[in-house]
This record gives sequence, structure tokens and C-alpha cells, in this order.
Amino acid sequence: MYYTDGTDWSTFDGSSFTPVFSDDSDSWNWETEALRGNATEICGDDSACLYDIYITGDISVGESSKATAEESVETNNALGMIAYASNRSRTY
Repeated sequence: MYYTDGTDWSTFDGSSFTPVFSDDSDSWNWETEALRGNATEICGDDSACLYDIYITGDISVGESSKATAEESVETNNALGMIAYASNRSRTY
């Protein structure tokens, strides 16, 4: 592996990383209560949004995952309507 000047394996070690194996946000040790409050206000009960904010500490990451999930639902609903309408027009 190639390291740029001033870096070695320890630069990328990540030994301070602690994985989270629970989707129960009440059991998470949030960085600050303010972050937890903001996350709850923004995400509501969207567990992916809450998790992303908890892990990254970045509200915008959670907002992005929530927006992506909402867009996915809208797209799936629209495609479902198209497929349903298309199947109704067929005669067998």
C-alpha cells in the first residue's frame, strides 16, 4: 500500500471507532444532547436518518438520507401506479 508523506498505517487505523449494533436510538450515547434533540426534530422516527446523524455527527448527512428515502418512496409509488394502470389496460 502506498502512503503519502507524513502518513503510515496508523493514519488510517481507526482504532477509536466503536461500531453500533443497535437501532434503538434511546440506547445510543449521543455526542451532545443538542445533537440528539436536533436529530430527533429533523428525523422524527426515521431510523436511518437518526443513525447517520449519530454516527457522523453531521445533521446534513441525516437530512440527505431522509430525503433519499422519501424520494425512493415517491418514485416507487409512481412506478407502481404506472404498472397498475398499464396492467389494467391489457385484455387477456
